[in-house]
Amino acid sequence: MFKPNLLFSIDVSGTPYKETIISCVSFNIKNSPQVLYEFNRKFKNYKNKKGKDLTHEKLKEILQFLDDNKIRSSCVYFTANDWNYALSSVPKNKAYQKEKIFGILYYCVLERNAKPRYPYIVHICEENFMHIDTVISSCRKIAKMRGYEFNISKSSGKNDEYIRISDFVAAAVRKIKMIDLQEYRYCSVINKFRLNPLYIRKVFD
Repeated sequence: MFKPNLLFSIDVSGTPYKETIISCVSFNIKNSPQVLYEFNRKFKNYKNKKGKDLTHEKLKEILQFLDDNKIRSSCVYFTANDWNYALSSVPKNKAYQKEKIFGILYYCVLERNAKPRYPYIVHICEENFMHIDTVISSCRKIAKMRGYEFNISKSSGKNDEYIRISDFVAAAVRKIKMIDLQEYRYCSVINKFRLNPLYIRKVFD
């Protein structure tokens, strides 16, 4: 039986309750060191830059590199209207509303390229605008319910090359027109995302 051997990285572009992109990139652990080496060689001038500093043409080059290496990314594009709808769907008297919503979103981007009953390594950026441990706890609650196992660690794009690539992908989804993003086979974007009521009940219980 095929056993997936993937490492996921997640980063966020934007902050609640405005336009927010959650980017999740999956790397094959077997060849990821070589991919990172080639990435850093090809994009050595971007090493100390964030995705927001790059033009959409440079970001397209990065997406093409990921496509050429069959590296999948799954992103949620969450607008201000999506945030309003999400907040209207969760209990009003509960704490950590945005964190638990992010926990649901993190699970959903991870699930798209994962299989149940296999452990996965996940690197996430420790965003300073939310309590990240609550996000992790919420994501794990849903994962456990669905039979997934995510071993999540916190870092940042400054210290983690996997997260840095997720930052570039999130910036690409923000800056590149949706019709142009469709040219990249291994980059998928979820629009008009609606929270699963079952997941809402699970994280807010």
